[in-house]
Amino acid sequence: MIINSYIYAGDNTLYGTYPFRGGYSLRYVSNEITDVVRVRRSSDSAEADFTPTEVTDGTLTTWTGANDGFVVTLFNQGSGGSTFDITQGTAGSQPKLVSSGTVLTKGSLPAILYDGTDDFLHYNGGAIIQGDCSMFSVSSSTSTETVTCVYSSAATATNGQVIVNDSRTAVNRHFLVASDAADLSTAYVDTNQRLLASFVDGSKNMSAFDNSNTGGTDTYTTETADTTRVGKRYNASPLYMAGEIQEVILYNTDETSNRSGIEGDINTYYSIY
Repeated sequence: MIINSYIYAGDNTLYGTYPFRGGYSLRYVSNEITDVVRVRRSSDSAEADFTPTEVTDGTLTTWTGANDGFVVTLFNQGSGGSTFDITQGTAGSQPKLVSSGTVLTKGSLPAILYDGTDDFLHYNGGAIIQGDCSMFSVSSSTSTETVTCVYSSAATATNGQVIVNDSRTAVNRHFLVASDAADLSTAYVDTNQRLLASFVDGSKNMSAFDNSNTGGTDTYTTETADTTRVGKRYNASPLYMAGEIQEVILYNTDETSNRSGIEGDINTYYSIY
């Protein structure tokens, strides 16, 4: 349900200060909606919608019982409205939020777990953002030797926009547009939460940031985007997310000048760095 209450004075959400086009989270990042997630329970495949409070206060787990709960839909909290909800209709490809009656967490906050094999959510109508854009995500790998895809609108392995969370030894996490990459300056080997940010401006310049630390830059020449996916990169020989994704925020503008403010809002909630 779109209530559009963000137009009222006093909206102190992320959207109220830095409006975005696509926003997917288990917390309120805007006042655009009431329910943030639709869950399917494993016992009978029934589905129900939940608010952030209901995810954490026992309402969700009372409904699932001692069963698993899988994410069917994350409702868009951005200006694109319900048009840009991301969803997964195939039960076996739905990421997990509840395991045996317990809400999954990372850093003590609810987290959606992607299995690295076939789990992902998508919007099939095309790229939600393209060209000038900004992407923010909170994610973590389940292994110290994995390269996993958080967000993608790539049509092929070498096209489109991608956020990659790479935790392999001596490899920098990197952010791609087409076949070019803006690598971070320092590699890491851990399974910690990361706030990853990537920007593209009108001159096709890319820049990348990790936990607010400046990373590399690059430029790209071409971009071809199609289906928007969270947890999976393109269709042929796909790269799936093996880990938790807690938030993805998408701007169809270059928000470099607002980076510190946007990151500050996200980090205040997740306490990542």
